[in-house]
Amino acid sequence: GAAYCDLNWLQEIIPTLAEQTDVLIVTVQYAEYNQHQPIERQIYHFHLLADLGADAVIGTQAHVPQTFEFYTTQDGRDVFIHYGLGNLFFDQQGWAETRFFMNQLYIYNGQLQSIELFPGIIENRARPRLMTPTERDELMSFMMEESDF
Repeated sequence: GAAYCDLNWLQEIIPTLAEQTDVLIVTVQYAEYNQHQPIERQIYHFHLLADLGADAVIGTQAHVPQTFEFYTTQDGRDVFIHYGLGNLFFDQQGWAETRFFMNQLYIYNGQLQSIELFPGIIENRARPRLMTPTERDELMSFMMEESDF
């Protein structure tokens, strides 16, 4: 089952794991806020995880896709943060609740090289599929605007 986040433990373990691994990806089941923009506390915590040593931080909690950014850490690294992927398997029917992302992270020679976003849509009560080019362009334009790109 779910457990509350132990921030003190994360502040100890993430720097240790970052030293022991080539690429550290942290996924977070954060509080559910059905909005495209993350709340300030969520931004603070995701930035903190990046500053502690994560190479990518990805939220899995939101029922709607949330924004993304490249955050420059205190030590000068650029970290990919995707605040929420949206629903992949769910039977909600609203426009926002039927959109989602799958992120493919490309790692080569021990470094995160690039990220590819695969937007999808849920149809017919919980049947996900990749978006058509037109659907993809619509969602990506919206998300890029929301993400301040």
